[in-house]
Amino acid sequence: LTLSAYNQGKDYLVTGQDGVYAFTGSGSVLPATCPTALTTGTYPVNGTGFGLTASALTSTFNLLGVVQLSGTNTITMNLFEASNSGSTNVSSTGTYTLNSNCSATANLTDASGNKYSLVFEFTASNGNNFIFSSSSAGGIYTASGRVL
Repeated sequence: LTLSAYNQGKDYLVTGQDGVYAFTGSGSVLPATCPTALTTGTYPVNGTGFGLTASALTSTFNLLGVVQLSGTNTITMNLFEASNSGSTNVSSTGTYTLNSNCSATANLTDASGNKYSLVFEFTASNGNNFIFSSSSAGGIYTASGRVL
């Protein structure tokens, strides 16, 4: 395991392996205070992920799009996903719950009935910068976003 700190110890990168798996990660100090509400608006996002079946990874993809928050706990997400097998647009809507620990959870559904679970971690006390991860029956991804 290798841990590399930067930004006066406020941020870090971690890499390692256990003889079977290799892993990487990063992190930072949480804001001194957490958001108590989220700014209504459009947040551009970008990230990477993997397509899944019940037993295997089927593809890798990049995504780019927007998350729109209503300020009243509704969320819309419009993403363009480009993978080694093609590209697609995914639009989904749902609700989110803001937690007191600088995080939020959201559950969305697209027009085909596919369900997505998201976890947001806020990296700014006003909620305007965040990282998030998502999982569904067909894929997993991580992304980051910020207010326009």
